[in-house]
Parts: sequence; structure tokens; C-alpha cells
Amino acid sequence: MNKWALITGASSGIGAALARVYAEERHNVILVARREKKLQTLADELRAEGAEVHVIPMDLSREQSARELLEAVHELDVHVDVLVNNAGFTYLGRFVDMDLDAAQEMMQLNVGTLVALTHLFARPMLAAGEGHILNLSSTTAFQPTPGYALYAAGKALILSFSEALSEELKGTGVSVTVLCPGPTESEMIDAVQSESNVTVPSFMVADVRAVAKQGFSAATRGDALCVPGLSNQMATMMVRYQPRWMVRRVFGLMGRRMIDKP
Repeated sequence: MNKWALITGASSGIGAALARVYAEERHNVILVARREKKLQTLADELRAEGAEVHVIPMDLSREQSARELLEAVHELDVHVDVLVNNAGFTYLGRFVDMDLDAAQEMMQLNVGTLVALTHLFARPMLAAGEGHILNLSSTTAFQPTPGYALYAAGKALILSFSEALSEELKGTGVSVTVLCPGPTESEMIDAVQSESNVTVPSFMVADVRAVAKQGFSAATRGDALCVPGLSNQMATMMVRYQPRWMVRRVFGLMGRRMIDKP
């Protein structure tokens, strides 16, 4: 275990699952999130399996947090071989009803910090001639999604940014992969279902470990894009070939059904 993976949003959900997978695949890990107690519990679990683990409790929704995280990693005196940008949160509802401070916080965490961390950690990877960056997006990135308007727009930016950067870094030894899961077992999907009048059928909710393993494999291969699950792959492909007005209309109807209380 001589490689280090830094994973943001590692306290639960896909982030915690990715931490477990990377540790199983003989990586040491740096866990980053706001909830220190959950991070410490996960760290103890991974140490028991033989991984070396560092915990950095940090709120990444602040503008300077990316530079602060880089400094914290420097103090650990380790080289990050894998960066997993997973931290983020969502909002279900009409954009105009959203608190503006919360909207700006979401965009800073979901997009701003991800872009900053990618920039800061890609440079030493390039100097070393190897490394992997795994950015978390979503199937919502492939179409406008009323009810998740700002969240989906941020995920669309991550998708486009990651695919473009993957091409820019071809031949450098550094790869960029964007993982676009659909509904997945997590605190996020639980919160969404509790806030809306729609229940996502269990067969449509992916196993979080399966998603994490697919993301790990795609990043290790250097794939630019990973959409876990055949149904998600078919859905994202179909959206690309439909008229934009039809996509807006269909997803608008779905969004209204979710946010309009009976």
C-alpha cells in the first residue's frame, strides 16, 4: 500500500463506499468531510483492514477550502495519486424558492471546490507523470431537470469539464474520469424521497458498493466517462437523440410531480 487516494465527501454514501473500495484495492486513503465522527468510524474500519488512513475534517463549501486542504495534505507529507471529488449536496424544489445563500453554497461545494481541487492536485500528478482524478457527476447532467435546476446544471458542468480535461491530459499519464450514477443508496436519496411525494422504486436504486466499484474500475482504466447500470446508460443515450423541447417537457412534468405536494 504505497499509493494514496484523497476522497472528499467520504463520511457516507458513494464517498464512503469509494473509500472502502480503494482501501481494498491496496490504497491508503485520506478522508475529507465535515462530520468528523463518521470519518473516524470509517477510518477505524479501514485501518483494521490494513490501510493507512488520515482524517481531515473540513467544510469544503467555503471559497478558500481547496487551498486549505492542499496545505493540510502537504503537512501529512504524502503524494496524492488519486483524487476523488465526491463532496456535494442537492436541493429539491423550485429554484426561486431556494435561499440564495444556500444556492451559492451548493455551487461552491458541488462545482467551485471540485474545479479548484482538480487544478491544485493535477499539477503534482503531472509532475510525477501519473495519477487519476475521479469526479462525481450524475445522470441529471444529461438534461435540464426542473426541480433540480441548479443541482443538475452544476452536474452538467462537471460532466463537460471532466470530459474536456480528460482529452487535454491525454498522453500525460494523468487521467480524468467522470462518474454519473443514477439514484443510489445514500443519505441523499433518502432525503429526496422524504421531501417529495414520489418514491423511487427499489429496483431503480443502485447498490452503492456496485457504483463505487464501477467508478474505481473506470478510473483505474483511465475511462473518460462511466454511467453505472444498463438502464441509466440507455436513458442517457435516448435523451441525446430527442428534441430539446420534448426533453424539457417530459422532465418538467416529472419535476412538478415531485415538488408539488398532493
